[in-house]
Amino acid sequence: MNSVIRELTTTFSTALSGKVLEGAQSMSASAKRNAPALMEPRRWAIAFASAFTLFAAFALLGIFLTRAAENVAVFWPANAVIIALGIALGKRQWIPLLAGSFIANAFVQTLMGDGLAISIGMPLANNVEIALMLFGLSKMGLGFQSIKSPSRAMIFICILGLSVIPAAIIGTATLMLVYGAPFSPTAIMWWAADLTSCMIILLPILSPWPTVQSLRDHLSAVTTVIGNLGVGLVLTVGGVYLFSTLGLPATSAIMLPLLWIAMRGGVFATAVTCSGFVLVEAFLVVVDAFPLVVSGETVRAAIFQLQTVSIVTALPVYLVATAVHAHRALIKLLADKEREASQKSDALEGTLASMNQGISCFDKDLRLTVWNAQYAKMFGMPVEQLYVGVHFLDLLNYQKERGNFEGEPQALLDKIRHLTANGQEFRAETELDSGKVVYTIHSPSPGGGWIGTHEDVTERRRETDRVQNEALHDVLTGLPNRRYFEQKLTKLKSEQRRAQDEGIAMLHIDLDHFKEINDTLGHDAGDAMLKHAAGVLKSALRDTDFVARIGGDEFVAICKVSGNTRFLSVLAERLVTLMQEPVIYEGTACQIGASIGIACGVGDQIDFLRVMKQADEALYQAKKQGRSCFVVHDMTDLRLVG
Repeated sequence: MNSVIRELTTTFSTALSGKVLEGAQSMSASAKRNAPALMEPRRWAIAFASAFTLFAAFALLGIFLTRAAENVAVFWPANAVIIALGIALGKRQWIPLLAGSFIANAFVQTLMGDGLAISIGMPLANNVEIALMLFGLSKMGLGFQSIKSPSRAMIFICILGLSVIPAAIIGTATLMLVYGAPFSPTAIMWWAADLTSCMIILLPILSPWPTVQSLRDHLSAVTTVIGNLGVGLVLTVGGVYLFSTLGLPATSAIMLPLLWIAMRGGVFATAVTCSGFVLVEAFLVVVDAFPLVVSGETVRAAIFQLQTVSIVTALPVYLVATAVHAHRALIKLLADKEREASQKSDALEGTLASMNQGISCFDKDLRLTVWNAQYAKMFGMPVEQLYVGVHFLDLLNYQKERGNFEGEPQALLDKIRHLTANGQEFRAETELDSGKVVYTIHSPSPGGGWIGTHEDVTERRRETDRVQNEALHDVLTGLPNRRYFEQKLTKLKSEQRRAQDEGIAMLHIDLDHFKEINDTLGHDAGDAMLKHAAGVLKSALRDTDFVARIGGDEFVAICKVSGNTRFLSVLAERLVTLMQEPVIYEGTACQIGASIGIACGVGDQIDFLRVMKQADEALYQAKKQGRSCFVVHDMTDLRLVG
């Protein structure tokens, strides 16, 4: 028994401290872990005891006020209290809750001396109202702190008004049967009393509560409420006398302070003030201290006036408060979103600014949306060329005018759009007029368009070219090496077909007396002779000719021929003469020579290996004839003139 009392006390304290919802969730979670609520007598007992105790206490209060007001119901808070408890405990506790409230109602009616019909009819009417209200609020998803917009407030008002009607009919039928009360006015007053009562109790509970995190926040909230109530009372007193003077219902005076609080205090403050004002006015009416519209009006008329005017004034003002709350919440949300967007924009700008790469983003309409300074700097685009919404084709046309790429802008655009539309990347390396080389990747964007990354690869390109150049050139002489020579032959084979009298001549050159200089004066002297030979070859050959060092002191030259090949003999003779000129190396005159073998191939089918072999044979003959001379391979069938 003590444990039941302790748990009951905990439930009440949880509700009073504003933690009812969390307590209900905790209770529901606990029930799921242990056993269904319907199978737990202990929880049934707690729900039943809670409902019985609360309903009995508030029912006694309601009956006391009713009898103090000449048996006219001022308000009936018991039903609203049980509805709030039902929301807190959850659906699984509704059966013991309704049972506890029914028995408590019957007990109180009997205790106050009512007959059997009243002791059964009244609990039945009240239980129908409680059940319908709980069901309606549950179906509409309304609970603690859930009325935050005018639409939800209207749903609550509709549920409230409709749920009271069956109870008013049953209760009035009971009173009419027992006391002969008139049906229509009694039903209307029952409906108004219960509607007002539920409004007083439930509006503050279902409204969004102010957030308080410290004692200072609590003091501030209390001070605000007291201040609002103080101003509201002043406005009410002035309004009461003004409305009375004008012959209007004095209770309408609550409209002025409520509107003021609705605009300033928020939904919860408006709900609390509505409840407080209605309670104060009800007390004044009961003690016959509230001014009436017409002198001599009955208490019944005054109470009905209080209830109806409270409904038609407090509820619209409450709707105004929810509208103001929703408007402020929307403004706050927009401000938060704008601040968040601004923070993200600043972070994005900072990120883009700190990147070494250029960034450009184009939407599905191919218009620029985002870019950074590196992008503009890489392509040398002025500020007026870059702005949100500029079309990609306009930027291409601008780059075309500057000579930054060859081809047609529209063709390039179509290619990029085709690849990105199919989920592929477009990659390109662009050499700009400034000498920079930019490597670009256009990656497809989820919403259409693409995101471009642009990297300055000028130094990397230069390094790559340097490495490739070293791989294909002789380090000492700077001439193409054997590898380059072989690539040259491969390229010549793949060229288009030649005319019958067009072809190539191959000169195989070997230095004379090179070994003697290398052995007597050292490798440095030999290197000097190789450099001298390379210089002679480069100066004597045409720009269209190709020359390479393919071995220690071996060189090969490839010359294009067309028609008469007599110039080859002139060229070879000049090379022999120039090679024989002495070279001064560290004060010593060094003299080398050159033996040259020449072979040709013409027409559209040239066997380059055969021509090379023939040039090699001709070189052998030149060395055999005494060196420092040239020999042309015997090719009279190819009309070679020696």
